[in-house]
Amino acid sequence: MRSGHQARDLGLFVANLRAQAGLSLTTLASLVGSSKSTLSRLEQGQIPLPARGKNRPLLVALVHLLCSAASERDCILCTIS
Repeated sequence: MRSGHQARDLGLFVANLRAQAGLSLTTLASLVGSSKSTLSRLEQGQIPLPARGKNRPLLVALVHLLCSAASERDCILCTIS
C-alpha cells in the first residue's frame, strides 16, 4: 500500500475513534500534547507515513489513547513504523 493511502486510512481511523470517544480536536490535542491543526492534518491524511520525527510520538500517543484492544494497537503501530 502506498504511503498516501496509508495516511488517509490512518487519518479516517483516528477521526472515527475520536468521534466514538466523543472528543473534540481541541480536547484530543490537549490530551496528547499536540495542536488542533496538526490533528486536523493527520485526520485529513496530510501527514505522510511512515511517521518519523515529531509526528511519531504524536501517533503513538493517539494509538495508545484511542485504541482499547491490544491487537488493534499493535496493528496500527506496525502501520506507522
